[in-house]
Amino acid sequence: IKRPPVKKFLGLPEIVPPSAPPPNFSLFSQPKSEPSAAAVLPAQPPKISEKRITSSSAVSQRLRNLERTVKGRKRNKKV
Repeated sequence: IKRPPVKKFLGLPEIVPPSAPPPNFSLFSQPKSEPSAAAVLPAQPPKISEKRITSSSAVSQRLRNLERTVKGRKRNKKV
């Protein structure tokens, strides 16, 4: 289904991957609106611990959750 001719044959719409949103801030750029950037930095804790979830890991986690729910439904039907 990943190939365009197959999608056209099946009549599936072409899905354009969404562009990644720009990051809210960069650690390497300095804020332009604040003249005293040194006073702002100690007030904010470093945000190094924040991690972005990649789309592949999000999809695999969603898949695992769906498989668990299906497995749970199958168990309930057998009982």
